[in-house]
Amino acid sequence: MFLSRSRFPYKKSSECQRKVAAGENPYPAKAPWRSLAPPTLTEHLPSALEGYPYPIKAVIGCMANPIYGQAGLKGVIVDKLKDPKRLGLFVAVDGFINETNRYADYIVPDSIMYEVWGFTDAWKGTLGKLTTACWPVVKPRQQKTAEGEPVSMDSFFIAVAKRLGLSGFGDNAIPDTDGNLHPLNRAEDYYLRAAANIAFQEEPLPEANDSDIAHGGIAPLVAKIARTLKADERTRVAYLYARGGRFEDASEHFIGEKLKYQWKQTLCIYNESVGTSIDTTNGLPNSGVPCHKLPQLANKQPMREVFSEQEWPLLAFSFKSNLMNSYAIGSERLRMIKPYNPVQMPRQDAVRFGIQHGDTIRIESPGGSVVGLALVSESVMLGTLGIEHGYGHRDLGATPHIIDGESQPDMPWMRAGININDLGFKDPTRDVDGTWLEPISGASVRQGLPVRVSRF
Repeated sequence: MFLSRSRFPYKKSSECQRKVAAGENPYPAKAPWRSLAPPTLTEHLPSALEGYPYPIKAVIGCMANPIYGQAGLKGVIVDKLKDPKRLGLFVAVDGFINETNRYADYIVPDSIMYEVWGFTDAWKGTLGKLTTACWPVVKPRQQKTAEGEPVSMDSFFIAVAKRLGLSGFGDNAIPDTDGNLHPLNRAEDYYLRAAANIAFQEEPLPEANDSDIAHGGIAPLVAKIARTLKADERTRVAYLYARGGRFEDASEHFIGEKLKYQWKQTLCIYNESVGTSIDTTNGLPNSGVPCHKLPQLANKQPMREVFSEQEWPLLAFSFKSNLMNSYAIGSERLRMIKPYNPVQMPRQDAVRFGIQHGDTIRIESPGGSVVGLALVSESVMLGTLGIEHGYGHRDLGATPHIIDGESQPDMPWMRAGININDLGFKDPTRDVDGTWLEPISGASVRQGLPVRVSRF
């Protein structure tokens, strides 16, 4: 059972069965259960720290920064996260000290973008099959293990698994189609064999020649391929990496005038999976058809009944930057173009609250407050504030931590701007502490946060 109570029907839980056995109405559940949602990070840490549906003794976070990324989470979990009675061990694997892993007991350094192995397929919108493949084109800066591998997520997990004696790691770990076992002692043992699977899938890729290796810039990779793979696999895997992955030829996207990969499922107005699932906050079926609802809190109470428009007259929303994201803020060249994120405010609302273009303003919500710069225009809807995401860090270089007696550089521009998630809040209608979440998916609500604004 996931801590987020996802993909697990509440009726099978011991809580529900105890209530039924006692002749009680099993609804509402102590906290929402979402049988259709994937495991959601929005519920993992709050639920674990509250011990519902169960407590945990340790957590490992990999490139995770929920305190920065989830609206209102900081106010809900920080004090509990620091309490060893609630969480005995917090290990973070990351290339940076961020707003969440600053509370970790141990931080394992990780590689970043151009220093890692990996594969990615297309999210959406491509007509043919594709898999991109990356390898460490830049030498990682972190320390090496005793085996000469960079300390990273991959080497950390392999080392821990070998220390624990887990199967699937060590000298005889990875089976091939003939039943032979191959080692998994370093990252390339896994990723290069995965690359071989891709290279030989269906029709094998061509063999790379000297020109492919030279123009693909993969000469430093060839030695690793040679020491890891069988002789008949090497040149085809080199071909894959020389092209950055495997991509189905555009000529194969159509059969005649029709798409090769067609959507053949029925487009449903009624979603049976949703319509037959139960809302565990009241025991009633969820709606299986699209419908309009005013924003609701966990107990189905309209948000505006709890946070009135009179007290909180505006709604703050976020949007993605055309230039910046929460990690790109570390790039000095990008910050030179756009150093901070002014708050977009409608002209009529600015007049209403006595704010002029360029004023410093304070934005308050039920969960916190931030100070920003007003950008008065007609660019956003009346009654709203638009806040560009990616700014307002309190870590990731914004705080100069002292490590081994030496202070890191103080980078004040990392602190520039504001983060809309600092305006998120604890849902006051929940028995188990948590932030305001969407009921079916458990996604964080960061659009339409009730706020008020004043000149600073």
